[in-house]
Amino acid sequence: MDILVYVHRELLNDSYSSQIKVLHDDLLSHSGVDPTCYASLTSYCSSSVLFDGDWFCIDDSGVPEKVSSVDPCEDAGSTCK
Repeated sequence: MDILVYVHRELLNDSYSSQIKVLHDDLLSHSGVDPTCYASLTSYCSSSVLFDGDWFCIDDSGVPEKVSSVDPCEDAGSTCK
């Protein structure tokens, strides 16, 4: 895979791979480092540390969050709140 995300093989089809690439590129532009993305067939959580040390997170709710302290994504079922 040409992008550094951790995704279950089932999601790497035409409908999801382009969405994952867009998410990856957006997070990379806000942080300067590759984001982590966990995904299952029904949920996902993706996060990246920002330049200011906080975390940017988006989960399957589709609502992005800026989170202080630690990475909120531990697996696909994690939420940003």
